[in-house]
Amino acid sequence: MVHGLLALVLAGVVACGGGSKNEGSTAGKACAAASDCGALVCVAGKCVASAPAAASCTLPSRPTLTLGDPMTATEPVGCETPIRAPVIAAQSLGEHQVGEQVSFQVPEGTWSVTIVSQEVAGSAADTIDLQGVAIPNSVVPTDVTAPDGRVLFDDLAPVPLDDQGYPDFTQLLGYYGGFTPTSGALTLPDTSPSLDLVRSAGGLPSGTWRLTVNDFARECGAVSGCSTGSSSGRYDLHVLTRPGPIASTGALDLDVYIASADVTAAQAVGDPQMERLFRSVATVLGNAGICLGNVTFHDLPEWARVKYAIVNVDSTGPCDPLSQLFTLGLAQSPSVHLFLVDGLDVTDNGDQFQIAGIDGSIPGPSGVPGTVNGGAVVTLGNFGREVRPGDCSRSTLNLSRCGTDHMAYVVAHEAGHWLGLYHSTERSGTLFDPLADTPTCACAVCAPTAERASCADKNPSGAATDMIGDFCASDAATCAGASNLMFWLLDDARSNGSVTAQQAEVMRLNPAVR
Repeated sequence: MVHGLLALVLAGVVACGGGSKNEGSTAGKACAAASDCGALVCVAGKCVASAPAAASCTLPSRPTLTLGDPMTATEPVGCETPIRAPVIAAQSLGEHQVGEQVSFQVPEGTWSVTIVSQEVAGSAADTIDLQGVAIPNSVVPTDVTAPDGRVLFDDLAPVPLDDQGYPDFTQLLGYYGGFTPTSGALTLPDTSPSLDLVRSAGGLPSGTWRLTVNDFARECGAVSGCSTGSSSGRYDLHVLTRPGPIASTGALDLDVYIASADVTAAQAVGDPQMERLFRSVATVLGNAGICLGNVTFHDLPEWARVKYAIVNVDSTGPCDPLSQLFTLGLAQSPSVHLFLVDGLDVTDNGDQFQIAGIDGSIPGPSGVPGTVNGGAVVTLGNFGREVRPGDCSRSTLNLSRCGTDHMAYVVAHEAGHWLGLYHSTERSGTLFDPLADTPTCACAVCAPTAERASCADKNPSGAATDMIGDFCASDAATCAGASNLMFWLLDDARSNGSVTAQQAEVMRLNPAVR
């Protein structure tokens, strides 16, 4: 699986890791980085045990389910790739050609920056050709530079390798691993070094920042084997800045769009199993210090319910059904925009795993609803399923016996993607997220000895070894991670929704979290 392919796939008291911290004599000591504080953390120049909780969130949370306005769009004749306006305060940088350098302002006390780029319709190719393979022409601003000259993100910067020869993104100041043609969002900080920089300094450097408008087609000429480069792309850019201070908790809302032949928004609000679903989502997100607040349900137009109740996810290009579905999510909220459908249609290719949810992009374009990549979709296929009557009435999560809880885990996982998290370990075991504290499961050392010759990097044209939960269930930091919320595979026997400290920070610094 390519890193950045956003599907969660299924196979058949949550521990967040680590013991209690010994504050020792470093509490209150001045610091410039986490390494100055031993077991503590460096926050705004001082060593502390943890950041304070946010006023918006008191765990455990109990979400409120409400009925929202229906979406009323008429059925389009062709492909829609609209440029959407932000619903929260943002800087408009206007329309620019790829290759142009533009500047923007980061106010004092800013803790994260999100750059949203949307294509001026028809100006850029949807795909490029890389060594004979069609690759989505992802929009991705580059050379994102702070006022002091530090480059926080360069899309063509060389990536260090780990001991197995796999890319080590944990050493970069910024990372982007998605395929998002036409529109996309980049949120910083999202790696271990950038989190440390922001946390220790008490925010991002304020002042005038710069970036270069960019997409893969423009980069094509600098990449070996790429033969379809172009500098024709024009993009409309907005910058969203999220103020601090950093907190150990935060609140998140969901806007839920119903594309089902059997369920309406009004029915969902009054359904006890729907209440359980989002109460279970709240339980899992609580591991990241996130309170689930308002869950607002919206009906889609009748034509959309018929058209998208079973949505095809074989392809996720801007004119494909999934992306066109996402353009209907126009609730004016910086929330996670979640679409519930009756089923996800995938060509039967003999894969033993089933796709239960998929995001349009990592991260989602928080604050800019209705773009072609601006949604997450989850199937209702497991909703209400019980192995035995009463399994979904128990007070604790039960992934293996209660289909509603199983679905809730998928929703929480997709919300993690929206808020900026990648799979901690990808299916191949050759790609990992950019956070140093997430446990990893490398194929070269964690697959059974007899299967290591089939690791994806050693057997690119054959059937690659899948890094299933059996191989990744260690309690150590390596050959581990099957229990993590962002592991590529939902394993009923091992998945418990654990989230590391750095994963939680990335999630809470997203502009959708208040």
